Amino acid sequence: MKPNLFLRPPKIEDAIDLAREANDPAVAAGLRDYFPSPYSVDDALRFIETIDAKTGPQTDFLITVDGEVAGVMGVFLGQDVYRYNAELGYWLGKRFWGKGITTAAIAWTIDYAWRTLNVERLYAEVFSSNIGSQRVLEKNGLVEEFRLEGVVVKDSKRLDMICYGIRKPTDR
Repeated sequence: MKPNLFLRPPKIEDAIDLAREANDPAVAAGLRDYFPSPYSVDDALRFIETIDAKTGPQTDFLITVDGEVAGVMGVFLGQDVYRYNAELGYWLGKRFWGKGITTAAIAWTIDYAWRTLNVERLYAEVFSSNIGSQRVLEKNGLVEEFRLEGVVVKDSKRLDMICYGIRKPTDR
């Protein structure tokens, strides 16, 4: 049976569940170092408060599965000369991996971005070690645009950064 996936803005009362899913070294391994690890309830509260303080269109969402907090999906709007670009950022709690949830959440977010945000290109930067993330992006039509060799240092290991992108269809 396919899980019931829903994306919505986070609420303060989600902080404990958000911290539970985020506080896993396996989750942090695929993310930039500014993602706290360990991840506390205070980290979750700061994240939610930051989102609440934003103005403009909604760009940060909680991924829920069958009503449970599963992860986060965000769209980071470009500025200045990059104003028609936006970066996709996401993570999913380990117990939800391998069930098609991230693939579905990215598909929903791409559709939302084309319909709601003034962007022409979406992209995601992925560590070369994160094969699962590369696959979910490819399943959603993102293609490798470029690779920067050895530019990431994560857990004392040098990795490539791979940039995947997708352009807004011209028929929209």
